[in-house]
Amino acid sequence: MSKSSSSSIPLITDPPKISAYNRGPILTTFIPPASCLSTLTFSTNMYFGHRDKGYVDAACFPSSTTDYGPWENAWGVYYYSPGICPQGWSQAATLSSSFGKGTTQLKIGDETTAVVCCPSGFSYSSDGHACGSTFWTTTSTLFYINPSLNALNSWVSTDANTPLTTRASGSPYIIFGDGIPVWWQASDLGVFSSAAAAALISPSITSSSTASLESGSDSATPTPTSLSSPPQTTQPGNTSSSDSKTSTQTSLGSSMQTTQPVNTSSSNNGLSTGSGIAIGVAIALFVLGLSAGVAKCFLRRRKEKKARMESNSSMMTGVINLSEHGREMVNRGPVSELYVEEDGRRTWSTGVKRTSELPGQ
Repeated sequence: MSKSSSSSIPLITDPPKISAYNRGPILTTFIPPASCLSTLTFSTNMYFGHRDKGYVDAACFPSSTTDYGPWENAWGVYYYSPGICPQGWSQAATLSSSFGKGTTQLKIGDETTAVVCCPSGFSYSSDGHACGSTFWTTTSTLFYINPSLNALNSWVSTDANTPLTTRASGSPYIIFGDGIPVWWQASDLGVFSSAAAAALISPSITSSSTASLESGSDSATPTPTSLSSPPQTTQPGNTSSSDSKTSTQTSLGSSMQTTQPVNTSSSNNGLSTGSGIAIGVAIALFVLGLSAGVAKCFLRRRKEKKARMESNSSMMTGVINLSEHGREMVNRGPVSELYVEEDGRRTWSTGVKRTSELPGQ
């Protein structure tokens, strides 16, 4: 989404004056040191890259063709043009109409594309070029230093090599830092590599913000309007150098809850199309398998029944014709009956003598 200007704040429209805020081009991918995100600075809130006023780690910013001096105002207005986002960063917001902080607002031309790049896990805080994130994890550790000005008005920190540690408590830490604002026009794409030019044309926008312009001092602490909960500042319990140390360091990218919009698409509330197809195929295979099993069982029982019938049939001796008696009798078991001749007569005998026929009866 775009950033609109307020009618109560005049825009700087003169091109030479706008160009004075340009730090120069970023034609190759800038890779910030890991310490820019792993070791923070503390002053009311947590910061990466610099503290709220004055203290700046120049290594965390792309090289500049302009002298930005001691940066008494750490949230000063600047941009890089033409430029691309640092490695591992993405376009967190696309701006239009104007860009700036407080009463310093630069007009963005119609042919100019202006974006703010933020590190992974951070979102645009709608305040100049600020990025913000919320540190919720209570089991991980934040590393920070607490620099101060000495008598020579130089920044010193006795704990620069041994950062203090603190743990997020019931209230979250809000971590702010400098986003990298980059501007370019279509005519600039030829100075980038083909990959960089393609990334500019089709970027991965992590979040978009409509920023309201704020009146007042340019050094005001940014307000993270895109964070998932209202900002709550938690002071470290002890900021002395005697704070306990830890041997395990958790990078911000993995330990912080990101503030990117949650995808509320209905496709997440049920099964995906692929899952539905897989379940349908599984059900069909189950039904086919069950049908095959039933058919196999039926055929086996039928075969067994047929075998029993053939076994019984093999024991039969056939059909005995008693035509002279005018009837037929079928014996399904072994035939033990015999025709015998007795007293010149042919009689039917079962082969078993009746009791009355036994000798002596």
